[in-house]
Amino acid sequence: MGNTTINDGGMAITKKEGDKTTTVSLTDRGLDNGGNRITNVVAGTNDTDAVNVSQLNDVKTLAGQHATVEAGSKNITVTEGMNSTGGKKYTVDLAKDVTFGDTAKGDKTVAISGTDGTITAGTGDNKVTVDGSKGQIVAGGNNGVKIGNIKNGDSSLTIYDKDGKATDKKADGGKFVTNLDNKTWKNDGSYVSGRAATEDQLHQVESNVNKQIADVNTKIDKVDKHHTEVTVNGGTVAPTTENTYSEGNLQIAQKTGDDGQKVYDLKLSDNLNIGGAGKDGKDGQNGHMGINGADGKSGIGIDGKDGISIKGKDGKDGVTIKGIDGKNGTEGHIGLTGSAGKDGQNASADIHVKNGQVGVDGTDGHGGKDGMDRVVYEDHNHVTHEVATMDDGMKYSGDSGNAAVKLNKNVQIYGGATEYADGNNIGVVASQDGDNAKLQVKLAKDLKGISSIEAKTITTGNTTMDNGGLTIKTGDSSHQDITIQQGAVNMGGNKIEGVAPGKVSQDSTDAVNGSQLWQRDQAINGLSGSVNKLGNRINRVGAGAAALAALHPLDFDPDDKWDFAAGYGNYRGANAAAVGAYYRPNEDTMFSVGGSFGGGENMVNAGVSIKLGQGNHVSTSRVAMAKEMKAMRQHMAEQDALIAKLQSMHGMAVDPAKSVLFPDVAENHWAYQYVTTLAKKGILEGYPDGEFKGDRMMTRYEFAAIVYRIVESGVGSTDPELSKLVKEFSPELQYIRIDTIQKDRDGKPTIERVRVISDAK
Repeated sequence: MGNTTINDGGMAITKKEGDKTTTVSLTDRGLDNGGNRITNVVAGTNDTDAVNVSQLNDVKTLAGQHATVEAGSKNITVTEGMNSTGGKKYTVDLAKDVTFGDTAKGDKTVAISGTDGTITAGTGDNKVTVDGSKGQIVAGGNNGVKIGNIKNGDSSLTIYDKDGKATDKKADGGKFVTNLDNKTWKNDGSYVSGRAATEDQLHQVESNVNKQIADVNTKIDKVDKHHTEVTVNGGTVAPTTENTYSEGNLQIAQKTGDDGQKVYDLKLSDNLNIGGAGKDGKDGQNGHMGINGADGKSGIGIDGKDGISIKGKDGKDGVTIKGIDGKNGTEGHIGLTGSAGKDGQNASADIHVKNGQVGVDGTDGHGGKDGMDRVVYEDHNHVTHEVATMDDGMKYSGDSGNAAVKLNKNVQIYGGATEYADGNNIGVVASQDGDNAKLQVKLAKDLKGISSIEAKTITTGNTTMDNGGLTIKTGDSSHQDITIQQGAVNMGGNKIEGVAPGKVSQDSTDAVNGSQLWQRDQAINGLSGSVNKLGNRINRVGAGAAALAALHPLDFDPDDKWDFAAGYGNYRGANAAAVGAYYRPNEDTMFSVGGSFGGGENMVNAGVSIKLGQGNHVSTSRVAMAKEMKAMRQHMAEQDALIAKLQSMHGMAVDPAKSVLFPDVAENHWAYQYVTTLAKKGILEGYPDGEFKGDRMMTRYEFAAIVYRIVESGVGSTDPELSKLVKEFSPELQYIRIDTIQKDRDGKPTIERVRVISDAK
């Protein structure tokens, strides 16, 4: 069957002449594809199914999911680094100098320079530059117009010349542009496109237009005052009778308008007559109507002599419709003229009607003649051709019988068995079916040259074809039969050999061969090694991160501001060690640096920590507080000796330096006297800004400070209530002292801090 051979050995498809492919064979040994591709292979699902290229692409996609980041132009910079987990990190920034548009065409680009603060569009005389450093806009290149001196709140601007000098042409108050040179208008049709017109030019144009309008009005007024009679057709005068038209092709009638003036109405006659017979000794003329083309020559013409004509190129006849000379127009002809052929002559045809051949069904011509009326045309060689009609058609002859069918009728061809096909197995029988014809193709009852044909199954050797598909028996007990059924190929455990490399693409359905799979396996194996290496690096990075997380600083110690720490980390069998250093110049600031080492994946970090917010100038360091408490205990021991002496004292003179009153305590305030007395005795000192702040909530530390001053002044030795208060706060007073941290220029304390005395006994 064609290039396909089926025998007891299997099936073979040989190449056509000139085809570069090789023979494809399907035998009991398997499928040999001859180096050709297998296309439209459905995706395999079982372990022994063939796979297509789209499945390989899925493997390629999973095995090669690596992202790269590249800058599309010089406007963007891409910096590759490493993130906190050890993976790649790409930092994308905008360049300092950026250019938009086609750089090959400089006049279609916009450049923004972060270096000198300019924005430039275009090149040459069309360049526009916005200079942020000079506050200028330059249009038209370096020698163009410069606009500057633009200030906030000032609606005026200054225009500079090419040398950078300010001109007297400027926008006054942002409303007008004055001192322009173009003040006159040339009425010669010349102008400069894009240049602004001045009020002088507009005034001149307005004056000219007004003058011309006045002249036109004058002429119209003169016409209205003089009336002239109108004639047509070379002298035909309008009838004097109202609304009566004259005769001829162009008719005229005289009417009276609403204003009493004469009105002449012209119209075209319903019946036009052009040309006519001669009279009064003059020859007649053939009338002619023409529609001219752009070249001034008539394109379509109606002539009293030559009939209707459609002119072609150079005025030559294209189509003519007229009667034959001497026949009084009873034999109409249509002439067609075409373009010149290879012989240089114009193609032409003369179309008319004459008696011709009878129809395919034998229809007679007009008047009983042996023929029928037909449209015929005569070519430029004077050969007459008849035009076919629907009565014409085709005649058919078969191995037996004849049939004739008109145009647009049906010819039925059908098959069957007949005795006329003895020689070639197939015969054709023609027959008439009314206006239609039948051509019956029949197969001989006894076919020659065919070994065997079964009605439902074709079997040649080990190969069987039936309605279920194609089956090839291998004859080998170790392999199953090969079947092609319902769109699926089952090789029965046999190999498919000679498969050409399939196309590898996302939408490919080609089958792939073993060499392609081997190449893909090699690529995956190489990728697997890279993945294993990456996994080991991730483990080492995880161990380093754990070691860094083990580093912690100690509490702030004002006498020892450096802290050092060491840590150890482990992640999935990888180990790393880390060391770090911390420096705290004060309680609110800390600098840190650290690093982890192990397995070649070293990591470092550095940072600074700052405490923000409103403070109360009280140390939160437990180390500093412990030292102060130790010092306070020692100081309180010394105070115990002084208290005994102060018990006998009767008061002290008021220190004049402490007689300053608080500005925020009014004299009419109920506590004014108490506050004033305590301040003069040095018990109350107020805050660094000089105010008492009586409505502010007092802390226990502040109250202890007041008691401390009472003890120092000796007032408690004579006042029973104060003595009782001193005794109540004696445990706290053993550990407290007040130190001056900062003073102003006059020596007055501006910052005081309550200190804890260390080792108080």
